[in-house]
Amino acid sequence: MTAIIPESDVTIATISAAFDDAAIDYTAEEGGNIYVTTFLFNFWISIDEERKFLRFYSYWPVAIDTPEDRLYQFVNACNDAMILLQFSVTEDRQRFYGHYMMSYRGGVIRSQVLRMARLFSELFHRAVEHEDTEDLLGVESLDARASIPDAVESGAVH
Repeated sequence: MTAIIPESDVTIATISAAFDDAAIDYTAEEGGNIYVTTFLFNFWISIDEERKFLRFYSYWPVAIDTPEDRLYQFVNACNDAMILLQFSVTEDRQRFYGHYMMSYRGGVIRSQVLRMARLFSELFHRAVEHEDTEDLLGVESLDARASIPDAVESGAVH
């Protein structure tokens, strides 16, 4: 196993192999995404072969009664306060998204992909659980729910 995955070898299979080697749980989905489930907050990775980026992303539903102006203020505050991730909300304001684009032009360091997977999950969790002080996303407590095995297994912690 080499420390660097060459640009031409960055595929779902090679990223999956890196996760296997690191004992990270995931599912390689049809359509070319990897759904990572080891960390506190689950997320997907896709490969943008044309632009040479790994895209890490996840979402959380927005509470039905969330005022539009407060939701946009929350998204902007997350973008201002947090590193690396870019946050947005869907046009219908039903999902809060976070994503990060990691370049693999020239190759990618295997350990950096693994570190980014952990960091992405931690940062998205922080946005949903700790930055949402007004409960705009309708989250009681991800930390409490994640500690209950049935909640994790049933997908309560996305």
